[in-house]
Amino acid sequence: MKKLFYISLFLCVSLAVTAQSYYYTGYVLDAKTKEPLQYANVWVPALQTGTVCGENGKFTLVSKHEIDSIRVSYMGYKSMFFRLQTNKKPTYCYIEKQDLKLNEIRIRLDENPAHRIVRLVNKHIKNNNPYYYPTYRLKQYSKTLFSSEIVNDSIARIVFLDSLGDNESKKELYETLQKQHFFLSESVIERNYKHPNKNNDILLASKISGFKDPFFQVIANQMQSFSFYDKNYTLLVGSFKNPIYDNRFTEYFFWIEDTSYVGKDTLFTISFSPRKGKEDNAITGYMIVDSEDWAIQNMVASPYFETPIFTFVIEQRYEKIDKKYWFPVYTFSKLNFQFGNNFIPITSYTSIQNKAIQVGIPQRNIQFVSDEIYTESAATYEKKSDSILAIYRDDPISKKDIHTYEFWDTIEKDADIDKGLFIIKTLLAGEIALKWINLKLEPMLKVSGQEVVRLGVGLETNDRLTEYFRMGGF
Repeated sequence: MKKLFYISLFLCVSLAVTAQSYYYTGYVLDAKTKEPLQYANVWVPALQTGTVCGENGKFTLVSKHEIDSIRVSYMGYKSMFFRLQTNKKPTYCYIEKQDLKLNEIRIRLDENPAHRIVRLVNKHIKNNNPYYYPTYRLKQYSKTLFSSEIVNDSIARIVFLDSLGDNESKKELYETLQKQHFFLSESVIERNYKHPNKNNDILLASKISGFKDPFFQVIANQMQSFSFYDKNYTLLVGSFKNPIYDNRFTEYFFWIEDTSYVGKDTLFTISFSPRKGKEDNAITGYMIVDSEDWAIQNMVASPYFETPIFTFVIEQRYEKIDKKYWFPVYTFSKLNFQFGNNFIPITSYTSIQNKAIQVGIPQRNIQFVSDEIYTESAATYEKKSDSILAIYRDDPISKKDIHTYEFWDTIEKDADIDKGLFIIKTLLAGEIALKWINLKLEPMLKVSGQEVVRLGVGLETNDRLTEYFRMGGF
């Protein structure tokens, strides 16, 4: 009994120390078929925040305040409220389908009511797009990991284990993924901006499993739009037509899925999908619009095209800074790869958090020398990154993350990974690395002003000689 008492006391003290955060998980499912509803909207009215469900209908909420109830909504279903209990088993939210026949009749009689809201969003783009703000500065913490849904989602795990059989290689890989990720990368970037179109980004910290060179951080920085207000919205797999710029409604179909009220403001959940024949370079998803400033508060989108190999979804949340400026504060994306029944599905998770956001601060023109992200040497990042990342992580680094970095460190010693990366970098830049110099490919075959093809050679020193200056010619 005494031993049980001390264990109970220890647990109580531990809970009291960590009481700043409450964790909730649950699933949204069809009330009749019990099928999970991916991308269902989960809203916490008391805190004016929410999230969306993953592909298996799972949602996770983390809050500094206890959550009593949530409202769940989904396209074609009734909005319903559910009670939550913290630190308990997942909450299963079964929602019912809604008859939309009356709404279809309304569309024939009157204009689609979603069109008025989309027009207002379009009209207020300059007020809510960060690229129209005079200046801003922020610290951006990013984390990307490659793992699998079978270890991160309980339903996917059950399905996988049931189908495992005697496959020892899959079983071994599953056990490994419980201890570490396939790949892990973290970075902190200071972003500076001055209107119009002046950028100065500085890579403050970089940590990549298996690599010392921060090259991948530079590439990742260019693969996704900063906010949903970009006219051509860039995702990992390409550039897409942004639905909020379709104010003539020739490219996308819009629909009001849900309406909620917060004080004097109204929140509209509007779905969008490409019209027939307009599917190329299109996305599908929904956005939550705040009527106070006709600003986007939350957005979820996926490329419209489907492939048997991969699926992609992105979520972005906005908050009002200084009670004036709407700004993206959190972006989460998930890329699923499925190479067939004989392979374990691979998932890439990327989370981006914008912190210490300052808008309208003095920015000097002299600091905006180049749009390229400023980086330092790999040795510099190896020395300083751990301490900087510790400041910007929401939680201390996990054992799983540590094990991933340590595992790849041992691999790196046996195989010169950075040497291969060095060659990849120069080829992408149009160069071939030859020890301390790069052979420039472009001048070797050049068309002169008189349309005459001439041969030449270009040489330039590289970072292996020195990182502080370069010499070259052709």
